[in-house]
Amino acid sequence: MAPVDTWIDLAALLPRDELVVVGDAIVAHNEELLPELRRRLQEAKGRRGVGRAAQALELIRPSCWSPMESRARLIFADGGLPEPELNAEVHDAAHTWIATVDFVWREQRVIVEYDGAVHDDMVQRRLDVVRRRQLRAEGWTVIEIGRDDVLRWPGSAGGADPV
Repeated sequence: MAPVDTWIDLAALLPRDELVVVGDAIVAHNEELLPELRRRLQEAKGRRGVGRAAQALELIRPSCWSPMESRARLIFADGGLPEPELNAEVHDAAHTWIATVDFVWREQRVIVEYDGAVHDDMVQRRLDVVRRRQLRAEGWTVIEIGRDDVLRWPGSAGGADPV
């Protein structure tokens, strides 16, 4: 299991947040690797970085689809926010699909969308505006965040580019 072995090896080198980013990427492609990460971490007891990896393991989510989504999710968690649903579908009052959104807090009716480079495309930008207008019309608060918001957040990667 090369990805799992690599993640265990990286535990000695990477900070918690970067271990979560790598872990999210591993399990996003194969959710069944999450129990394998747990098993291999148990076998690695005593190795350098295992404590940090154990903390990271509890934060890994298979439904996180990008490194920047992982980083944003960690900012929310470290800030004490309840855990959002990730890449979740949102429907209108008639139960018709409106969008799949990056982060949703249903009870609070709040959505956060991470706008990466793909959202710079003019066609995509227009689609985003229409979709978000529809979400707001359904009573959702929609907040857009971008790369600078995530990387420059106090306590994040210190403004450094992601690995």
